Amino acid sequence: MPEASDVDPGPSTSAACGSTGAAAAAGAAAPEPDLNIFENKTGLAEDLKFLASMPEMCDVTFLVGNTREPVCAVKAVLAARSR
Repeated sequence: MPEASDVDPGPSTSAACGSTGAAAAAGAAAPEPDLNIFENKTGLAEDLKFLASMPEMCDVTFLVGNTREPVCAVKAVLAARSR
């Protein structure tokens, strides 16, 4: 069994995250983009139409009208919009 002194702990957490170090202190590192921001390029209606046009994404199908035309849907969207 290896001793504690024989185990390489790897890079420290602070250095791996880039929060400390000479480069960060000197301002040489470029700021990382905020990946939590989502820019919606289309509207919700267009996104839902796109989702409904992909049968592999739908988990329920309605047969509508006299011709029984198949209309696919997503159960989660139906549940959210049926309150």
